[in-house]
Amino acid sequence: MEKLNLTFLMESLTRTSVQAGVLVMVVLAVQWLLRKQLSPRWRCAMWLLVVTRLLLPVSISSTASIFNLMPFWTDRAHNAFEPMTRSSAANPGPAFAQHGQSAAPSEQFMLQQPHAPLSIQSSDDLQSSEAPRIASPQPAMHISPTQASHQPFSWVRFFFWVWIAGVFAMGGYVLVSSLRLAHKFAGLRPLTDTAVLAVLEDCRARMKVQSALTVVESGAVGCPALYGLLRPRLVLPAGFSNKFSGRELRFIFLHELAHLKRFDLPMNWVIAGLQVVHWFNPLLWVGFAQWRGDRELACDAMALDAAGANQNTEYGQTILRLLAGFTRGTVTPGLVGILESKQQLQRRIGMIATYVPSRRWQMLALIVGAAIGVTGLTDAQIKAAKSKTGNDMHPSAASVQTNGATALNSRKD
Repeated sequence: MEKLNLTFLMESLTRTSVQAGVLVMVVLAVQWLLRKQLSPRWRCAMWLLVVTRLLLPVSISSTASIFNLMPFWTDRAHNAFEPMTRSSAANPGPAFAQHGQSAAPSEQFMLQQPHAPLSIQSSDDLQSSEAPRIASPQPAMHISPTQASHQPFSWVRFFFWVWIAGVFAMGGYVLVSSLRLAHKFAGLRPLTDTAVLAVLEDCRARMKVQSALTVVESGAVGCPALYGLLRPRLVLPAGFSNKFSGRELRFIFLHELAHLKRFDLPMNWVIAGLQVVHWFNPLLWVGFAQWRGDRELACDAMALDAAGANQNTEYGQTILRLLAGFTRGTVTPGLVGILESKQQLQRRIGMIATYVPSRRWQMLALIVGAAIGVTGLTDAQIKAAKSKTGNDMHPSAASVQTNGATALNSRKD
């Protein structure tokens, strides 16, 4: 039973992870094909389909599923427990004994005498000849301690412990880094600069953010970042407010408030947990890295919308000024900053320079997203199980039933 549970767990985990990896490739392909039509927000929203695929405990079968193109998925679920079924059919005696049950007398007779043909006898003779056989106890199977200790090597158990080791290693790193950062931010006092707080209040009104946001300064961060899950705080580098003008602070605050409005902090924790569980899948690492880049583009677009028209150049220059003093700090799921990767900077500057608020192609993006959801969030249709015939039964049992039927027909004649 333990081996069966481990097999089911590892097969389910691998199946979900591989299907999510296929969905990552589909999203990347769609983003490349529609790179000029999809807005930054829609590009980021498509990654929610991958997250949903990983979080779904079960999925319905559909003829429209993309996994119907993979024969492995269509018959894997049917064949998962077939070896166990065959072994139980071949050795019914021990299987019944394990559950404290006994086989029916007729089945015991058939399986105890697999090769002895039935002769034509009267009913009294049959009863008298069967009575001793039914009454005679079956010899108990004895397994010596030496045989019990030499169990065959199990690849399922091996891969399970490798997976568990990876989960504990990655989960431990996330936990320790988060606790260290929380300790650094524990004694920070709120910023009291009235000019900075006035800019923040103006940005909150523009972004229509109702929740209050505390501003603090710390040397533990290299650029402005949003921190905290239940009570988010805006963390600025030490002396940051004295180095940037009020207009530049306005762009920075709009970007961080966009993270807050989009619920990027809770989403960051969810994706971090999924990466810990599916650490072995490189496609998910690629997909989630792309999601982080698309997330920053979506926040840039939201900030530009709130800033007003013709603010692209100044907003881009502010990002470049931030890059000049950027230092990579602690990477944890509870910290979301305006600058997280220099590799995405060229892409962000290109989007900022050409960004124009527009509602074009929204219907196309909605249709494409729905199509990916229908084909990627459903499962392949399982092939119907083949009906069991006499040829699928145990050979000895089949021969005994055939001989018994012949004998009964002869008596009727």
